[in-house]
Amino acid sequence: MTNILDDYALMSPLRHINNWLKLAIVFFGLLVGVSSTSPITPLFIALCMSFTTVALGRASLKLYLKLLLAPLGFALTGVIIIAFFLWIGAGASVF
Repeated sequence: MTNILDDYALMSPLRHINNWLKLAIVFFGLLVGVSSTSPITPLFIALCMSFTTVALGRASLKLYLKLLLAPLGFALTGVIIIAFFLWIGAGASVF
């Protein structure tokens, strides 16, 4: 049987938690993470939310890591582009 993402959400024990509470937790986590000046705070928030999803939500670690590949791909692409522009800005020649 093939489970889609909605099936995992319907089987999660977190489905019984109030949706507004889950939304508020994510909103304030994003707000604190974006407004933080230290990189440790967003990493700690990401670790806590990952733990909650895998342990309390009982999502398989394999599925969770597979779903994280898309955002990590976008982040890696952004890092490569920023590094390229910093390299060009430092006076390096492309041709």
